Amino acid sequence: MNFDQIRSQISCIPNTWTIDSKNISLDSYYSILKFFKNNYILTSNNTSNKTTLPEHIPYHQSIFHFLLYYAYYPKIPFIMRFQNQFMFGSIYGKNHSNLELSFPLLHHAQSTLKLLDQLIHDASFNHLLSEANITQVLLRDAPDELIQNQRSSTIKNVFEQSSIKEINYQTYDMNRSLELKGKEFANLRWHLNKFQKENHTVESVFLSDYLKAVIHLIGSWKKNAIAKRGFSFINVHSDKQAARLFSTSTKIETQDSKHKHPLVSDCLFSVLKVDGHIRSFHLGYPLGIFSKKPVFAHAIGITDVSIPHLAEYAQYDFWKQIQKQGYRYVNDGPSWRSNLEIFKQKFRPIHRKRFYYVTLQ
Repeated sequence: MNFDQIRSQISCIPNTWTIDSKNISLDSYYSILKFFKNNYILTSNNTSNKTTLPEHIPYHQSIFHFLLYYAYYPKIPFIMRFQNQFMFGSIYGKNHSNLELSFPLLHHAQSTLKLLDQLIHDASFNHLLSEANITQVLLRDAPDELIQNQRSSTIKNVFEQSSIKEINYQTYDMNRSLELKGKEFANLRWHLNKFQKENHTVESVFLSDYLKAVIHLIGSWKKNAIAKRGFSFINVHSDKQAARLFSTSTKIETQDSKHKHPLVSDCLFSVLKVDGHIRSFHLGYPLGIFSKKPVFAHAIGITDVSIPHLAEYAQYDFWKQIQKQGYRYVNDGPSWRSNLEIFKQKFRPIHRKRFYYVTLQ
């Protein structure tokens, strides 16, 4: 099956939203909001209990994350309401033979496995898997409980043991990190002081006014990282899409006052012009599908590493902006490499939440 045939079949599955990710736009975002609005009553019980602890909010529980992670070419993205739960997913890979799933509102192992089994054997969804010749089903952000449950089970596991890949999402208390008090923040204070003593000219500018420069920064950052380090931990497609998608979003509002969905305008951006050139781009969004939570996701942080200490300064400056908007916590995502982990530790996370990627049998 080709791209259009698979997307057409996904669209025929009841209570499913999808789009051609090559044409993603702000209109696409509002069509997602409409989809959630029409299915809102089914998840009202999930949202009635207000979550206050940052460790209870998955990093990926956000429409914005869906746009950045799933909805870029060549993936075929979709959102499905199944058994009163919302599921994010995409079909990807060579000849679109792989399926990736995520259950952002489900946390319990037995419930997850039961729902997976029901979904994969559901007539309409099973037909899609068969017709598309899906060879791999990847469960993204599997909770710790599910992994422990399967490792201790005497029955056949639902996923391949060798496929387990651990990933940690780190959460920070911004009040604590931005105060910079104590010996544990001595390293960060040193970097900020060194940058300020260099007397750089720093100007905060609008993303919409410097979109081309920001996109160039994203591409050049990846090239420089590969040349200097042999790897890069950013996804150029996703980051460039984020810059394009949200660069015109600051004045967009909604007339839907009944359901308080996060808006694109709730995203926060920081573009810094240093000594006359665009040198830093940061982007983030509130976590939670139906309402703002106390946790903010810092999704993109790109800084010209040729300017010493700018990375620490730019992140500290962006977090002050997040704090002013009333957020208490920030989730800075995973560390793919040890040197990235070293950088993240400078801001002293207060909590680390483990998730896993697993391949289903």
